Amino acid sequence: MYSRSMALVLALFLCLANWPARAQNYPSGRVTGPPNPAASPPPAGSPIPPPPGPVPVVSSSEARQLVDNLYTPTQGLPIRDLILEIECSELVEQDGVGNLLPSGTDRVYYKFPNRLRVDTVFHEPGTQLDGKQAVIIRDGSNMWMFISMGQYPVKKGADTQQPSLQLPFSLQKYPHDANDDYKLVGSESFEGIPVKVVEISNPEHPELPTRVWIDPARRVPLQLVVKVKGEASSGPGEKKVVYRDIKQLEDGRYLPMRLEIYVDQVLRQARVYRGVKVNAGLQDSLFEPMKGLLK
Repeated sequence: MYSRSMALVLALFLCLANWPARAQNYPSGRVTGPPNPAASPPPAGSPIPPPPGPVPVVSSSEARQLVDNLYTPTQGLPIRDLILEIECSELVEQDGVGNLLPSGTDRVYYKFPNRLRVDTVFHEPGTQLDGKQAVIIRDGSNMWMFISMGQYPVKKGADTQQPSLQLPFSLQKYPHDANDDYKLVGSESFEGIPVKVVEISNPEHPELPTRVWIDPARRVPLQLVVKVKGEASSGPGEKKVVYRDIKQLEDGRYLPMRLEIYVDQVLRQARVYRGVKVNAGLQDSLFEPMKGLLK
């Protein structure tokens, strides 16, 4: 039986499918409210002031440019496709002690704007999944998951149109992204490195913002923070990705080689890039539903 193993598969499917839904706004610094009924009226004959209203939020072109320039060398081309070899680790708790342990290896194919394929080999000693392969394919509209020893998907449905945790921030693009509002929150230091802090929100879902700390000198993100829905009794939770081990590739662009994924300040997952190939000219057929058997 595949009871525990299939649970692991479905957990992988959800992890690779999308970043979890965000649901808690950051404070905007805006103060609004009803007029004070105790306030004295203006003297007779004085001009009547306009009614109070919210302070308008103006999208920052600098903030958007910071995001658009990510991973692009000054004199180079943006990433149009990408191949990643990834070592995956997950938090395993035993006797009250948690450790990051290897959970598998991934080979990830990405093609602009949002096509994605993840070939996974599981490392799950003691389970029927150990050494087995799974393939997840997303073409921007649909999503399929295939498991070893079968040619039919164990799960299929609509693409969530949310970015994958496996990729560096902001590579995948979807139509709804065109309406995003970019706001430069400020400048600060992140672990000794000067960064710009950008907040991104969509007018249709203003309660679901993203904040990213960007190193403008190397054009890479160093941290991503979102708020997520939690239990009613505990309030919203927080998910965070810290991008580490920044390396310069042969074509001059910089890329983080280690991604650390935290849930409520606890390190839950790590992804280490062991191989990177940029703009390899990937074929569209890689992202079509599989027709053969996985071994």
